[in-house]
Amino acid sequence: MALRGGDTFQAADRKREEHLWIILSDPENYPEAPVLIANLTTQRADSDSACMLARGDHPFIKHDSCVNYQDSRLAEAQTLAGALAAKLLVAREPVSADVLQRIRIGATVSRFIPLRNLQLLKDQALVE
Repeated sequence: MALRGGDTFQAADRKREEHLWIILSDPENYPEAPVLIANLTTQRADSDSACMLARGDHPFIKHDSCVNYQDSRLAEAQTLAGALAAKLLVAREPVSADVLQRIRIGATVSRFIPLRNLQLLKDQALVE
């Protein structure tokens, strides 16, 4: 299964994990690199406001949400693809190119994203 930037997924067992995860990096053009993923979470007063999303930005979003850059993770493409194939993760509709670009730009202004995660986006020329 080919992974692409903007692909989304959820854990099959939503009792353990209910968030929608988004691939921020470009595993299609960088298959040997780790894959950067981040989840969406409900917007709260103390949330990272670097990238806010609202109903209409993606079918999953029902209320104001934000990208949780602080908990963004680097994963191996093979591990993600295997979990999707084994149905441990369930693929959802990808985010639009516009929303993906907003999320990537948000990573550059987030005070919370781990520097190695931001550096991956820079190394792949996805952000400046």
